[in-house]
Amino acid sequence: MKAFEKLEKIDQNEEGIPHGQRVAKCVSMADISLLHNEDFNKSKDDEEKYFEKIQTYLELVEKPGSRQPAQNELMMNLAGDVSLMSVCFKQQVGAVIIDENGIIQSLGYNRTPDNIKDCAIDFKQCFRDYIVDKSEKCNECGSVIDIKDEDYKRFGKNLDQCR
Repeated sequence: MKAFEKLEKIDQNEEGIPHGQRVAKCVSMADISLLHNEDFNKSKDDEEKYFEKIQTYLELVEKPGSRQPAQNELMMNLAGDVSLMSVCFKQQVGAVIIDENGIIQSLGYNRTPDNIKDCAIDFKQCFRDYIVDKSEKCNECGSVIDIKDEDYKRFGKNLDQCR
């Protein structure tokens, strides 16, 4: 029960915390994300390279189609498109595997194992939310006290497939 609640709390991305970071939500909503793990004090060149990266993206905002996407950008967009095949409500994940020459070898997306029900089809909502909705809760704090649902008893051991 505690493990279930802990995972549920993590999945909520600090919802309910007035000044929580909600990093996952911010990243998923971002148009771009830049990795900067260099110290600007090392050299002026590092700083200039970083700002060149930013300028490249600003040009795309101002003038869409001004350059072709880089290989990694193309593959990330393709992975995003493939993720739409997932019926998971909480995490739609797509993947593209390429070889050393950049040729696509495989595409994939997350789905439930064959012996597990699909949330979207069988529960019409996330399985975790379905279980919480049907569970007995503490009147004072709202925490789940007892899970009585038959589906949880049968499939609960596989909750890691659904988060």
